[in-house]
Amino acid sequence: MSTLLALASLALASGCDGQPPRGDVREWRPSDHQQPAEPDPARTPAEPGAEPTPEMVARAAAALFDARCASCHGTSGRGDGPEAPTATMPDLTRPEYHDARSDADVARAIRMGQGLMPAFGGQLNERGIGALVGHVRSLRATP
Repeated sequence: MSTLLALASLALASGCDGQPPRGDVREWRPSDHQQPAEPDPARTPAEPGAEPTPEMVARAAAALFDARCASCHGTSGRGDGPEAPTATMPDLTRPEYHDARSDADVARAIRMGQGLMPAFGGQLNERGIGALVGHVRSLRATP
């Protein structure tokens, strides 16, 4: 029994990792986990109903493009996706593509489909379609 007590006291004198406690060891207090007086806005979630920042919209649109469009259009928009149905996929990086279409034309193609491209109007709201139009425009190569 005395051996058991000796082992128990040795274990209590050690830290969690079997090493002796380092520094000032004290009991946990609720104030150890209180919010700071001035929260960091970059780490604070937006209020419900708050408008997303342009950066948030751009990231969401890029993710949506990757999930719904890149399989055919390619991640960079060149029309070289692994499931591209034909060699006539438009290259969304070419200035000629952008010069020939308005934002409304691009939105209509996303909403209603065009050629072999399926319609996404039943899956995306107008805000999502508008964000995708902005992403498609961001793919334009600069001369």
